[in-house]
Amino acid sequence: MLEQIMKILHAHGQTCNKFFTYINYLADSLESGETIVILSPDVTLRHYPALKNAEILKFPFYSEFFAKNIGYNRLIKWLDRCFANRYSLKFLSLFSKIIPFTNFIEATTGSYSSPNRIKYHATLKALFTPDPTLTKKVESIFRKEREDHDVICGVHIRYGDYRTWQGGRYYYSPQQYHLLMLNVLKLFHGQSVAFFISCNENLDLSVFPGCNCFTIPESNSTEDLYGLSNCDLMMGPPSTFSGWASYYADKLLYFIEDPNAEIKTSSFKKITEIWGKKQ
Repeated sequence: MLEQIMKILHAHGQTCNKFFTYINYLADSLESGETIVILSPDVTLRHYPALKNAEILKFPFYSEFFAKNIGYNRLIKWLDRCFANRYSLKFLSLFSKIIPFTNFIEATTGSYSSPNRIKYHATLKALFTPDPTLTKKVESIFRKEREDHDVICGVHIRYGDYRTWQGGRYYYSPQQYHLLMLNVLKLFHGQSVAFFISCNENLDLSVFPGCNCFTIPESNSTEDLYGLSNCDLMMGPPSTFSGWASYYADKLLYFIEDPNAEIKTSSFKKITEIWGKKQ
């Protein structure tokens, strides 16, 4: 007899925090065949059709009909209010103890690492590949940039909540990012380098003189995330956002802990080296 044939999973945090949680439990389900149920999906779900339609993953209260009629964002916010508050989470925990063959999991990023994650990496990557309309847009932009440049370095500039998170410890000015980018140019002396700028606020690229910079026009977070994964290497403050791009594409990443530190080639590492197996 199978035990816990259905897992109800609630992942805390923003999009990429949730993704790092999802992959571990999805890897286990790919191994065991158990079903994972997510009651309050991430706001980017519509951008990931393979994830939304995966056989081992169910979103029982997500409906395309309601998304079209009441609005996608409104539906996602409603599901979040219904199933991600402390009362519903307590109820789900109690529910899973009463109903046979269910298991409620409330997880934070890094709280569990699956031994099956490496085995199913290719399948997991396919599940988390964005909609082709988004990937084609991003890849078209990067193809044009690669016609004139040898290297593309992604720069994740995190403003918004980073102004106050941990006392603004990882909130850096455009001038600090510019100095870091000039440092990267020195690493690739003799090669043409372009910088893909991913920022959660509007940013005037003229603040980076001497650097060839580009963005994805009218981008959303999913396009920016996929854009980072198309870079040869990337840098930014410690964040699961750039961490996910590194994991997804197996690319090198430099977490900026000290904006005044000298960057070396050895500073860039894969996220699996930076975080090990804890994510």
